[in-house]
Amino acid sequence: MKEKNAVLLLFLTSFIWGMTFVFQSQAADLIGPFMFNGIRMMIGFFVLLPFCFKSIKKNLAVNKNYLKELIPRGLLCGVLLSFAAFFQQAGLSYTTAGKGAFITALYILFVPLFGIFTKDKPAPSAWVYALMGLVGTYLMAVGKDSGINRGDIMVFICAFLYSFQIMAVNFGVKKVDPVDLSAAQMLFGGIICLTCGLLFEEFRLKMVSDALISILYAGIFSCGIAYTLQVVGQKYVKPEKASLVMCLESAWAALGSAIILGERMNSRELLGCLILFGSVVISSLPQHKS
Repeated sequence: MKEKNAVLLLFLTSFIWGMTFVFQSQAADLIGPFMFNGIRMMIGFFVLLPFCFKSIKKNLAVNKNYLKELIPRGLLCGVLLSFAAFFQQAGLSYTTAGKGAFITALYILFVPLFGIFTKDKPAPSAWVYALMGLVGTYLMAVGKDSGINRGDIMVFICAFLYSFQIMAVNFGVKKVDPVDLSAAQMLFGGIICLTCGLLFEEFRLKMVSDALISILYAGIFSCGIAYTLQVVGQKYVKPEKASLVMCLESAWAALGSAIILGERMNSRELLGCLILFGSVVISSLPQHKS
């Protein structure tokens, strides 16, 4: 797959994730974060399951140790994803969807920072695009009078964990099929979240029915489709550029809030959207050596 096509997949990923923030915000007061994420991840796993049977059978025919390579990589991604998703969902109970989207997008700085210690060292221009994206998301999502609360701190931890998840995915797709990796991380992440939810959260079936629309959207579109597109796209795009494209979820979250929740965007937020989109477009242009 060409890089520009992979970037389009990540662009679609960011759109689905951005819309998910609206549904997550609505579900935050209806069901516990572990149970919400556990159910939606298991839905995502069952959406992907039919596609995995043929792929795993094919890969096992070529490599008898395929499952030994898939399982630990899927487990690592699943652990990071489950706790990142928990802190994000828990944080949305105390902060706004727009602000939560901005703080989550801080992984655009963490990913190139962590890349310094790996073979995927970022180019100097990656820092420029990351800072542009950060400025854009700040103008778009954080108001002049916004303070820091415990929800913001939780979402900050989420951004930190998501950056590790992005790096783990980048490592995993070099050895295993992207769809298989996505399904594996959904399975392990879902088991972890459901177990923690049953142990530490109050749970009643009515909670599921009250938040059903949010759970179905997050399960089918965010987990089943978007996280798979992320894994496929990251196979052909460097992690620092992938994180920049995916951070567009902040812009989509603001747009979704305006359309679905009736929130209006002011001139400051519109400027932030333009800067954020500009950083992604410029970073995606062909780079020529002087």
